[in-house]
Amino acid sequence: MDVMIRRAEQDDTPQILALTKTAFDRDVEAKIVADIESAGESILALVAVRGQVIVGHVLFSPATVVGKTTHAIVALGPISVQPGLQREGIGSTLIRNGLEMLRDEGHSVVMLLGHSDYYPRFGFERADTHDIRLSFDVPAPAFMVYEIQPNVLNDISGTAYFHPAFG
Repeated sequence: MDVMIRRAEQDDTPQILALTKTAFDRDVEAKIVADIESAGESILALVAVRGQVIVGHVLFSPATVVGKTTHAIVALGPISVQPGLQREGIGSTLIRNGLEMLRDEGHSVVMLLGHSDYYPRFGFERADTHDIRLSFDVPAPAFMVYEIQPNVLNDISGTAYFHPAFG
């Protein structure tokens, strides 16, 4: 894999949005990225660069779990990889690097809505096994959490909310 992973920069935005539209073949996810970035509320955004071209992007944004107490956590997504380059490990590398950077920055939990056969390889597990449910109905296997700091999920339960840009 001949890509470099780095933090996204403001000048990357047009390429990131074009990539996201292409990867998802629609505008919804690109609008989420644009809204979070324009509000300055991204926790972490990474890009995979091949030559001068951005071929992958992952966004981590603020999320919360509200139960007896409110916990600030992180949401993973959207994640985009150039369609012709999917299944080459670019997305996996973005996710692994992002989780490591979030750990280094002191974050404790990451949540996502995604494919239940893909994300467990990174350590994600069903959120409902930790008594965490999403604020809207989704198939339970698709809503997952990842414990960055050991045993932190023992003290978190309730309803999870994505950033308002997710709608």
